[in-house]
Amino acid sequence: MKQKKGQLIGIFDEENNIVSAAFFLSCFNRYIMLFNVTKSNFKEHHGMTYLIDDFIKSNSNQSKVLDFEGSNLDGVRKFYSGFGSVDRPYYLFQNFK
Repeated sequence: MKQKKGQLIGIFDEENNIVSAAFFLSCFNRYIMLFNVTKSNFKEHHGMTYLIDDFIKSNSNQSKVLDFEGSNLDGVRKFYSGFGSVDRPYYLFQNFK
């Protein structure tokens, strides 16, 4: 945050309590969503859907990629695919000595 490479975005209820939040890192010509959370009793309100959709709209004038960082969970993967995400697996290379 001090280096202006990240954004923490939140959604609040009527009493100004945070109910959903996400942190986006800006580097390598992309926004990487490193963390997101929604209070369990607010999930039915789809705050994270609104938050991500608003982030995309607010940054659509840039030529950056939104990187969801993927997930091994089918439900999370399906949620991200609703925003038009494309599965781009990455591989881990290890040097075995």
